[in-house]
Amino acid sequence: RDESFVATVLERWIAAGATADERRTLFVQLAKCRAALSDSDGEARAIALALREGGNTDELAVRVDALSRVESWTGDGCLAFLEARGRLLEATPDKARAASSAWRELGAARWDLASDHAGAESAWMKAAQLAGPGGFATMTLDLAQFSNPMLALDRMAELIAREDDKIKGSSIAAQVARAALALGQTSRALEFSRLALEHGPELVGVLEVAERASMMSGRASVMSALYDTVGSRALGRFGKRAAHYRGARFFEQLGDSKLALKHAADAFIAVPSEGATYLLLSRISKAASDTAAAVRAVETVA
Repeated sequence: RDESFVATVLERWIAAGATADERRTLFVQLAKCRAALSDSDGEARAIALALREGGNTDELAVRVDALSRVESWTGDGCLAFLEARGRLLEATPDKARAASSAWRELGAARWDLASDHAGAESAWMKAAQLAGPGGFATMTLDLAQFSNPMLALDRMAELIAREDDKIKGSSIAAQVARAALALGQTSRALEFSRLALEHGPELVGVLEVAERASMMSGRASVMSALYDTVGSRALGRFGKRAAHYRGARFFEQLGDSKLALKHAADAFIAVPSEGATYLLLSRISKAASDTAAAVRAVETVA
């Protein structure tokens, strides 16, 4: 049969308003026609579109595997192949990490080959979601590599602002904070750490990122408010004690007796029965030549 004519008919049928069920079948048939015509670019485009419509992944996987051996692509064909590979891996059990890598590669190709920045960000978002822990940090670094750190962090801030689930937003902010620190953007690392801690005070590692960023930027004193935030949102008095105890130790090591004493007192008031907390309060109050502060803390809980 005349595969070229059949392909034209299928394309016109699709363009004329085929139903969703019809489109799935028609795109698969179109891919077969393009394969028969040795049109790798056209086949890749049809397969990607078939997968977008929910086409049979088992049937299409064989063709994508064959296309993986193609040595020469046009820009559009390459993008379509990368999308098809990403969608197939995403639909395959236990292939989330491989799928994430595939979507990252597609993002890079969309940015470089097509100057499709929105499409690139969409692909990197999919990669981040599939990657699990650390995925949004990687997305931030990818954006920074292809644009610049400030633009990347601005885009991630917009993404977090659009997130309705505050806990999820906090998790993303924590990951972006780590990426910002790696990029040397210490002020932005502090900003994202604050966002993360507002709704996720229990997030592991965020305070450490904030502490490092504050010291690197010469703004260690801003940590006091973050310890207060974590303490106020902690579950129970032991969580509050832990936040302020950490703050006291942080400022003690920096030689800031005033703030160290403030957090040592708060830690003691939260859990006065903890011997280690009282010893810390006593030691810092003596170093600050302000033993009266320790007395006031004891009187508060007496």
